[in-house]
Amino acid sequence: MLSTPILLDYQSSTPCSKDVVDSMKPFWSEIFSNPASKSNLAGINASAILEASRENIEQSLFLKNKKVIFTSGATESNNLALLGFARNFYKKTGNYGHIITLKTEHKAVLEPLNQLKKEGFLVTEINPEKDGLISEEQFKKI
Repeated sequence: MLSTPILLDYQSSTPCSKDVVDSMKPFWSEIFSNPASKSNLAGINASAILEASRENIEQSLFLKNKKVIFTSGATESNNLALLGFARNFYKKTGNYGHIITLKTEHKAVLEPLNQLKKEGFLVTEINPEKDGLISEEQFKKI
């Protein structure tokens, strides 16, 4: 019997880098406040630190005219990306468009796609082959 379990799901449970833990340490116990709270100095400082972090990330990734958005996790990020992009596409073009995904996608992806389907978007879910891939023939049938 194993004394320590073997974790094979690093996509949902990845250990945090020591560098990240070390850099975040003061914000968990010493410098903490709601950056949206502009009525007190602690909130104003937190907002300034958050904006400086955002700018640092944008510069490190060479992003121009783009804004980094912080989310609390994958579900929120998926909703923001899928719903936001699709609705913006419809707003700009008047066309619902066609979204193609895999039936094996995570629930956090499939649920916003189901919502978009209710709103009028065409959503096609493909069954992957046994190896997890899709064939060119499957894709061409769509």
